[in-house]
Amino acid sequence: MTCEKEPASPDPQGSGSDSRVQYPGWYTSEFQTKEGTHYTIRPIRSDDELNMVAFHGELSEETVYRRYFAPLRLDVRVAHERLAKRCLLDYPNEMALVATYPGANGEEKLAAVARLIKIENTKAAEVAFLVSDKHQHRGLGTYLLERMIEIAKKDGLEAVEALVLTENFDMNNLFRRAGFKFLAPEGSTLMARLELVPTPGC
Repeated sequence: MTCEKEPASPDPQGSGSDSRVQYPGWYTSEFQTKEGTHYTIRPIRSDDELNMVAFHGELSEETVYRRYFAPLRLDVRVAHERLAKRCLLDYPNEMALVATYPGANGEEKLAAVARLIKIENTKAAEVAFLVSDKHQHRGLGTYLLERMIEIAKKDGLEAVEALVLTENFDMNNLFRRAGFKFLAPEGSTLMARLELVPTPGC
């Protein structure tokens, strides 16, 4: 079950953000699993850094390896300099959506992060996902991919690409169901590509 919210008024990201960049709140939507779990999907904000720290602390070594193709220590993943760059975005060239849900005490927690990064001097973008272990296999990754494809089309892009491990069968199947075509493997990775029919406008 999904529901996209109406376009929101300008919403600055918070301290340290460029006030000239409008927060794309119109990409906020709601997603509910078949089991009834409810998530709010919204663009990432600069004040999400502490939520990102907690999010990374819940990831298994296998999930980290499948996302980054190598072991990556927690202290490296949650370093302030690294997360600051990943939370404060140049929205015209990069989009990141987070899936949030209420914690036990009502606090906002992150279940997943999806990124769409435009490839320089092309009409294509790269997409990547990271879903915490306890929120996997609920349709959340599928929904985030659908949202990213919609955003890419509205931005007038002509293709979306993703680099995945050949052994990551869940992610490979996710892209295959969405219509991505796979290039020949290069070592331990595969390039998946989806050709788009752009839908201009937001």
